[in-house]
Amino acid sequence: SGSSGSSGAATICSNTNNYVLTATGGANICGEQYFQFDSGIRGIKVGQLHTLSGATYSSVLGSGNTMAACSNYSSILGGQTNQILSLNCNTTIAGGNSNRAGLGNNQFIGSGTSNHVSGSYSSIVGGSSNRICEKQSGAFIGGGSENKMCCGGGTQYYNVIVGGCKNTILGNTGGCSMNFIGSGQANLIQSSTWSVLGGGCNNTIINSQYNAIVGGRANKIGGSCGVHSFVGAGCDNIICNSCCSVITGGKSNRSCTSCYSFIGGGENNCVCTNAGRSMIVGGNSNSIATALDSGIMGYNNTISSNHNCAYIVGKNITTTVGNATYMNNTIITGSLTVGNSTQLST
Repeated sequence: SGSSGSSGAATICSNTNNYVLTATGGANICGEQYFQFDSGIRGIKVGQLHTLSGATYSSVLGSGNTMAACSNYSSILGGQTNQILSLNCNTTIAGGNSNRAGLGNNQFIGSGTSNHVSGSYSSIVGGSSNRICEKQSGAFIGGGSENKMCCGGGTQYYNVIVGGCKNTILGNTGGCSMNFIGSGQANLIQSSTWSVLGGGCNNTIINSQYNAIVGGRANKIGGSCGVHSFVGAGCDNIICNSCCSVITGGKSNRSCTSCYSFIGGGENNCVCTNAGRSMIVGGNSNSIATALDSGIMGYNNTISSNHNCAYIVGKNITTTVGNATYMNNTIITGSLTVGNSTQLST
């Protein structure tokens, strides 16, 4: 008992183990059912229907949240039915609903619903049904819905998905680390490292390194030799086993096994099979195959096999020899010099 005003005594109501005592403004001091301190585990529970099982120096707030055994130095700061599973230390769930921190340590979930983190040093800020799987370390998902990072081999490091929907970073025994997806929908980086996928829809970087797709739809960079390559945007463009190659945009353009190649845009253009250092500036249905250091601008043109250093400007032209320039018609408004000696003037 103690002193309380003129009566000189105070009564403790709801005198239950672990209930924190609070003043009522009257003669009574009451134990709070929804504010508990367990001195055995040095843990705090605020709210209702919580489970705090053997996790020392940890706190649970909100409603129906669970802190499993040996999840020391961790906190659930609000929300409902959130979980920090056993052997998960130094982890925080700030709020939300049905979020879960699994295997690993030093994890963070900010808010949202049904987000799951299992990789150590990893974070999901918010969103819905996002997932960071076990063996992801230092991973980050900002928000969005149904974004996922998983791996089937060794530990993967420092992958990032900022947002969007159903974007995936997926690894295998070959590794998949230090990749970035900005936003968009259903984009995939698989078994690749140091690659960037900015946004768009259904774009893929697979089995390659140091590549970038800015946006667009259904664009793809792949192959073990497909390094240091870039697709700007467009639709259904593919760089396959072509190192240091670029497709700026367009539709259904291809660069295959042709390093240092360039396609500016257009549709159905192909720099194909050992046509290194060649380019198609634009147009439609142009093809360079097994011809080095060549270029096309126009429609339905072909630089044939082994015709190196050939160039086409026009349409419906097929080369017959290399080291030559082909055109349908030429209009000269000034002068033309042939062989450094013969000059033709208009």
